[in-house]
Amino acid sequence: MNFTGFVFALLLILSFGVLSLREQCVQTSRLRSSFTGHGRSCRSVLAKQQSKQFAQIAAAPTPTAPDQGKPAPYRRIIPKVNPESARINLLPLIVEAEDTTLFEIVAGCIHRLYANDLFLNEPGYEKRLLGALVLALKKNPDRCLEAVRLSDPKMQKVYYRMLKGTVDFDWEQGLGYPSLLEVVKVSGASESLYLQGAHPMMLALLFGPKVALPLFDALHQKGGRHAITEEFVIQTIFTKTPAFCLPSVFGLIAWNKPKPTEFGAEICVAEDDESHIVLRKTLHLRR
Repeated sequence: MNFTGFVFALLLILSFGVLSLREQCVQTSRLRSSFTGHGRSCRSVLAKQQSKQFAQIAAAPTPTAPDQGKPAPYRRIIPKVNPESARINLLPLIVEAEDTTLFEIVAGCIHRLYANDLFLNEPGYEKRLLGALVLALKKNPDRCLEAVRLSDPKMQKVYYRMLKGTVDFDWEQGLGYPSLLEVVKVSGASESLYLQGAHPMMLALLFGPKVALPLFDALHQKGGRHAITEEFVIQTIFTKTPAFCLPSVFGLIAWNKPKPTEFGAEICVAEDDESHIVLRKTLHLRR
């Protein structure tokens, strides 16, 4: 009896040892699989990032034959959104003394974009809304346009619709209206407005709808990232509208300066086929 109990005790100890050893092996295998899967996902994300960066590098010009020396015809490509560098900065209205010129420019843009659809051309409504917006931004330490709360509930609803814009907005077809975030910004990086890359909608707000597309074409034919002079813009505008008066917005534009490099956040997702580990990273790529 004592020998049988000893044998059973010994077998029980061995079974527990085998189970513990098996559990350690399983955990080690899972850890190794997770580590290798994470490494493969990282390499996949890195490969996607490098592919996107290499795709942004301009290709070397290929030598052309004598009969192919003519440059390719210009094609108008309108951006989907107005870039941040071409938006009007509201920061001077917040931190500095009252700038009536900038206030009138922004109020005029709001009136031309939203008066017909949102406040039925009510006289002076855009100035009251802009004044309430500037006052709310002064009280908000974050100075975030999306988080602004206006004192008037009805005006808050109008402001929300201005921020949202319409899904069917098409400037060329005259459909809908854009988001206010494509027109103005609050940024301490640069108070100047750059015309390079600006959407024709923004050019129409600044210089008039008749010269928006001709000026857009002239800016891109001159060269995307090269400096744009005031004389060049004035000459382009006057060729289309000889009776054009120089607007006060000329003082907001950054003349003789190249367009600053903009970076946009892009989410990249990679999944390992063996371990099914999903890695998600935010890449900041030049636009």
